[in-house]
Amino acid sequence: MISAQLPANENERLEALLRYQIMDTKAEKEFDDLVKLASQICESEISLVSLIDSERQWFKAKVGLDAPETNRDIAFCSHAILQDDIFEVENASEDKRFKENPLVADEDGLKIRFYAGMPLKTPEGLNIGTLCVIDKTPRKLTEAQRFALKTLGSQVVTQLELRLKFRDLQEEMSKVQTAQRQLIETEKMATLGQLAANVAHEINTPLGAIRSSADNSVVTMDELLPNLACFLQGLSQEKSIAFNTLIEYSATIKTNFSSKEKRAAKYDLIEKLEGQGVDDTNLIADFIVELGVEQKPELYQPLLQTKDPIYTFKVAHQLSGIAKNNKTIKLATDKASKIIFALKNFSRQEQTDKKAIININHNIETTLVLYQNHFKNGIELKLNFEEIPQFMGYPDELVQVWTNLIYNAIQVMENKGELIISTKLQSTLENKKVVISIKDTGTGIPENIQNKIFNAFFTTKREGEGSGLGLDITKKIVKKHNGKIWFKTQTNEGTTFFVELPL
Repeated sequence: MISAQLPANENERLEALLRYQIMDTKAEKEFDDLVKLASQICESEISLVSLIDSERQWFKAKVGLDAPETNRDIAFCSHAILQDDIFEVENASEDKRFKENPLVADEDGLKIRFYAGMPLKTPEGLNIGTLCVIDKTPRKLTEAQRFALKTLGSQVVTQLELRLKFRDLQEEMSKVQTAQRQLIETEKMATLGQLAANVAHEINTPLGAIRSSADNSVVTMDELLPNLACFLQGLSQEKSIAFNTLIEYSATIKTNFSSKEKRAAKYDLIEKLEGQGVDDTNLIADFIVELGVEQKPELYQPLLQTKDPIYTFKVAHQLSGIAKNNKTIKLATDKASKIIFALKNFSRQEQTDKKAIININHNIETTLVLYQNHFKNGIELKLNFEEIPQFMGYPDELVQVWTNLIYNAIQVMENKGELIISTKLQSTLENKKVVISIKDTGTGIPENIQNKIFNAFFTTKREGEGSGLGLDITKKIVKKHNGKIWFKTQTNEGTTFFVELPL
């Protein structure tokens, strides 16, 4: 027996697995459905979602096997995670790596002969385990089965990411709530309190998209599961390739037809199909238009020759829908990640004297995530960013500067107006600096209070809306960066705050 070598990125791989907090958790329907589907499509006795830690392979989901785990040294999956594609062993009893493996050779063992495992690759490119199928007779996957195993492996990773994002969102919201209770008297938490409804909206939007897409995929998979394996096995090699090509194309395109345009495309297609002598043209045309391939006859024509074209196009439409749902989930989780990152920066309580590298444009964009709802409902945002060199500073504290200035601008405009944020590089022979300007179209700052606005506890807001510390804190943070802050204002035209920071 030849045990698998450790991956070159083993430490990073184990850290990624640990981050998912999935090991030794209870069974979950989403993963159980995927191994059932893999077992049926690949016609295998055993199918597993196998996760590899430092000493063992543990099964998150399993079909045809009672054991919850095995030693990593004898795991076929330890070899599979060294690959970028499906790792397939047609006959383990004739393979020098495995023929003496107890899972192959022991009389009381599984007597494995066939194995195929698709690595579960995280978005960072780290293989943390496999979706695998196992049999006790030598064999080889068909092209259709290989495609299905790859697709289902991608679904496993999507589910892992979904669990992770939900957990992160819950943790960050819990931290924000804790920070709000502890620091409710400070300007920072007063501002967060004003933002609560906006942040909740921004989080609920991606969560709604994730939940809807995931539910749609589950319903579709429940309908597909009983007959999909038999259907795929009934396709010839040529038809299987055509089927896969159509799904892959459909999953990558966006269809923006109006109802009227969709009907016109359908009737035009029905006329073409009837001219070819195709039966049931109404249903078939429906599916082809929904797939978005009505202008691609080279994609749909081969499938008109299958035994049951209506069912063929129905299954293609369902699988394409699952792939599109996965993309929606990915986009929604990416948006949720940005909100989490912004909340982390905003709600962080500790201040430090340790400097970090700052990308000023990214630093401002991180803050703007918290205000997206305002920019959809009354505030027009314009960004004029120059390319600014990175510099050392205190990024979390600068987020508070932009939060205070942007929030004040939105309030003074009463949620209706134009907000222009610019960054400009200024260079001399002696030094370089960046000037950030935040301009609103509000009513301006009255002349009689212009010399007071940076004073601690001075505020023009109603009771409960602010402590009067916002601009005082802002000025101190800018000074900590050896910078300057000032403003220009004009009655009924607006105010521009300028922050100058040395690079």
